[in-house]
Amino acid sequence: MARILIKLEAPETADVVRRTLEGANHRVDEVPGAGPAAEGPAKLARALADGEADLAVLDFLAEDALTVKAMQMARDRAPHLKFILILNEPVGAEHLILALNEGAMAVINAPVKPETLLNYVGRGLAAQKEDKARSEDLERLQRVADHEKSCSDEQAMEVGRCKRQLRLNYRLINRLMTTPRAAIGQTRVLLVSDSAYQLELFQKHLENAGLTVLTAPDGLKGLDEARASRPRIIVSDLEMPGLGGLELCREIKNDEALAPNHFIICTASEDKIEDVLKPEHKVDDCLVKPSRPEQFEEFTARVALGLLV
Repeated sequence: MARILIKLEAPETADVVRRTLEGANHRVDEVPGAGPAAEGPAKLARALADGEADLAVLDFLAEDALTVKAMQMARDRAPHLKFILILNEPVGAEHLILALNEGAMAVINAPVKPETLLNYVGRGLAAQKEDKARSEDLERLQRVADHEKSCSDEQAMEVGRCKRQLRLNYRLINRLMTTPRAAIGQTRVLLVSDSAYQLELFQKHLENAGLTVLTAPDGLKGLDEARASRPRIIVSDLEMPGLGGLELCREIKNDEALAPNHFIICTASEDKIEDVLKPEHKVDDCLVKPSRPEQFEEFTARVALGLLV
C-alpha cells in the first residue's frame, strides 16, 4: 500500500481522486499544513517533503509556475517523490513541458477519469520504486568505495610508516658503522662501475663507514679483481660495456673457488629492481643509485648488511 498526498481545491475532483485511490488500497492524506499553493511554493514544498509520501496529486497552478517551483523544492528534500498534476483550466504548452521536465509523471485534465488516474499512479509508483532501488544501489556502492578507500589509505599509511622505520633502521646501522672496528676494516668491498665519479663517491661513503674498498672500472676487470681479492661484498652497476652487472654476478656466484659473497646491483631505474632480483640472476640486493644524503645512508647501511650474511 502506497501513501499518496493530495492537494486539490475542487471538492468534486478531490472526492473522485480519494475514492479511486482508496478503492485501489492506497493510503490517501491531505497535504499537511499547507494552504493554497498561491501562498507560496516553499510552504507547499515543505508540506510535501515532510509528508513522507510516495506520490502526490496536486492542482496544476500555472501562474508564475507555482506548482513547478513547489515540485522542485520538494524534490530537493524528497528526491524520490513523484507527482501527478490535475489541470482544471487550459495552460500553454510551455507550462506543460516545464512541468513534465521537472518530474511530473502526468498532467491529467479535469474531470478526472478513474482508469486514467490509476494508470498514471501505477507508473509513478513503479518509477518511484526504481529510483529508490537505484539510489540504494548507488549508496551501497559508495559505501563499498569509501570502505576500500579507507582501507587503501590505511595501507598507504602503514607502508609509509614501515618505510620511515626502515630509513631509521638504515640510519642506525650507518651510525653504528661510523666507528671503525678491526673486523669491519678488514672487510673488503669491491665497487664495479664505468663511472669514475660514481666510484669515487661510493668509495668515500663506504670508507667513512670503516670498510676497505677496492674498485674496478668495468665488469671484466671487476671479475679479475674479485678472483684476486676475494671481496666479501660486491657492488656493481647494472649496465656496463663488455660485461654487465647481472653477467658479472653469475660468473662470480658460479665460481666455487671464490669465497661466499654478497652481491648488490645499483641501477638508475626503480622499475628494473624487480627483474634484477629474479632468482636466476642470484643477486642478493638491488637498489637505486643514491643522490641525496639520506639515500647514501641507506646505501651504506645496505652494503653493511652484507656483513651479516
